[in-house]
Amino acid sequence: MDDFDKLLDAALERKKDGPKSETAEVSVGDAKVTLRFTELDPRVWAGCTIGHPPRPDVQIDVMFGYNLTDASLHAAPLSGVRVEGDAESKLTAEQWSKLLKALDRAGLANITNTIFGLNESAQIERMKSAGKSSAGVSKRKPRSPAN
Repeated sequence: MDDFDKLLDAALERKKDGPKSETAEVSVGDAKVTLRFTELDPRVWAGCTIGHPPRPDVQIDVMFGYNLTDASLHAAPLSGVRVEGDAESKLTAEQWSKLLKALDRAGLANITNTIFGLNESAQIERMKSAGKSSAGVSKRKPRSPAN
């Protein structure tokens, strides 16, 4: 049990650094806007994913079990701020709504990829680097031709 306690203590110590953050630059009209997203608590991220069923024709959605785009856009107002120089400002719900409608496909993808990277990809990489054989995504075994 002492080894397990040490493992838990080490994991909690690593969390003292706080959640990771990354910026995403998007175009709004002729202007560039910088947004900073912060990794969500895993329980909050799970809440963002649960209401967005996977699109059956999108492989990554099927693999993770939720609509990656919708879950990430759902998480954007929970984890994002606008960055201007050294200052950060929260957007209102109305501003987030307008922003997400105003963005082009590339801007939406930039936000989605940033949020997904912080809340899903980073955890998978940590699992892999910890030497786990499974990265949180179940891999299906190929079926035998005899089946």
